[in-house]
Amino acid sequence: VIIAMQYMNTAAYRWVIAGVIIWVTGFVCEAVADRQLKSFIGLSENKGHIMQSGLWAYSRHPNYFGEVTHW
Repeated sequence: VIIAMQYMNTAAYRWVIAGVIIWVTGFVCEAVADRQLKSFIGLSENKGHIMQSGLWAYSRHPNYFGEVTHW
């Protein structure tokens, strides 16, 4: 890895930056979805209901999407 990094050109850095952006997007998506679900489950009036707000309004499992994206 050290030898490969020494010979990286400008085009390679663009791929590294793109990869970092994708990883950060997945990590943030997973963290936000998990926090939203934790706060939803913590309210007693939500017992037996399905969360349909926040990121959960767009996907049934946004935390899994974030996990897959950041891997």
